[in-house]
Amino acid sequence: MAEQRDLPPILDLDDELDRIERESEVDVSDETDRIRDSLDEYAERDVERRGGESIVDDVENAVLDVRERVSGEADRQAEAVLNRLRMYRESLGERSGMVFVFEDAAPRTFWMKNTYVPLDIVFLDANGTVINVEHARPQPNATESNLDRYRSDAPAQYVVELPRGTANETVVEPGASMVVLETRANATAG
Repeated sequence: MAEQRDLPPILDLDDELDRIERESEVDVSDETDRIRDSLDEYAERDVERRGGESIVDDVENAVLDVRERVSGEADRQAEAVLNRLRMYRESLGERSGMVFVFEDAAPRTFWMKNTYVPLDIVFLDANGTVINVEHARPQPNATESNLDRYRSDAPAQYVVELPRGTANETVVEPGASMVVLETRANATAG
């Protein structure tokens, strides 16, 4: 077990990293060590050399590397770590976003708890057709009962989160098609 770091609770990932290592069928210790090193750097707040966001990017990229090599429970743990990291971002790159891939199409509801970035939430059916787009506002400190809910208008299999305004700028609207290329590490829209 690594020594205790001075990290916000969201980035206290040691238990999750230990579980990933235990559950993995392959040796991912190099990748998890890389994640721990980045977290150590973040805890030391070496902001003269690098900003906090780039360190979180390093951790996220390392977790994506782990997901490329693991399956089953280890992959589910790594996915949970990614989701946790993504909640507290203070910015997104202009051409970046997140894709949530579900096993099947079903009604979906998203919220902006612990989210600091305004987002377009695009709900897609199983064929990649846009069902609806919700323009979500950040609610980083809202209690669960005060959170706005953003719902799909029909069963959705994919949900894409983009920097707010991207949907309007790129004419992503109901009825439009998006191509979601499923890989473990990412999905792209085109």
